[in-house]
Amino acid sequence: MRLRRPMMIQSVEQYQFLHQAVYEQRATTGFVSTPNDLATKITTFEQNQGSSKDIISQEFWHIEKKVKMAKFDFSFGKDSANKEKNRFSEILPDRKYSPYISGNNGIYINAIFVNTYREQNQWLATQLPLSNTVVDFWQLVEDQDIKVVLQLDAYQIPFYPRADDEK
Repeated sequence: MRLRRPMMIQSVEQYQFLHQAVYEQRATTGFVSTPNDLATKITTFEQNQGSSKDIISQEFWHIEKKVKMAKFDFSFGKDSANKEKNRFSEILPDRKYSPYISGNNGIYINAIFVNTYREQNQWLATQLPLSNTVVDFWQLVEDQDIKVVLQLDAYQIPFYPRADDEK
């Protein structure tokens, strides 16, 4: 690759990013969706969730088999003191990528740091807060000096102060 595109990869970070992108592309070959296809797949998924016609789950399991995952340490999320802080027991953070929070409710939160192409720990990804983790969520926002919260889920969970609650 460097022979044909000598200026394409100029740093270790660029090499690692490109390697991961190529690895993921090869693992997902055959599972490309156009925006129109994706809308159809989502509708079909909603109608057939859990059945043998559930194409999204089939694709997920196929890709998961192809991609050899590194060993992750989910023990922190599985700890009995933290189990009730997880919205889903099968979606747990690796301790290596977890932020820690200050406060009276312990240091655990179901969240991970996300790297960007140029910077480590640039973003945080977390679950929607549960009623017992709303304080932890806002502690994370404060501890990490988060300026923007972007919710990608359609759930209407009130985890932010309403205008009439502000002091």
